[in-house]
Amino acid sequence: MNDTRRNPSIKLHIEDLVLHGFPAQDRERVARSLQQELTRLLQQDGMPASLQQGGAIPHINAGSFNMEHTNTQERIGQQISRSLYGGIK
Repeated sequence: MNDTRRNPSIKLHIEDLVLHGFPAQDRERVARSLQQELTRLLQQDGMPASLQQGGAIPHINAGSFNMEHTNTQERIGQQISRSLYGGIK
């Protein structure tokens, strides 16, 4: 038996993710990493109160972050997802 109170279901749809200065070929790797890290954060740290009652958040300002030239697309996706998670908390 699945207790949905302990393991709630969430459907997250990101309509637009604007990343300035990234080549088109990097988009998929950044997006895949973002999805994996955001999933991990939601599972590990729980669903923010702003999402527990359902509904939609029309806009999240995830702010900005410093990026080093040595960052991989995967690391960039992780940084973005942490900023997004912080924005919905």
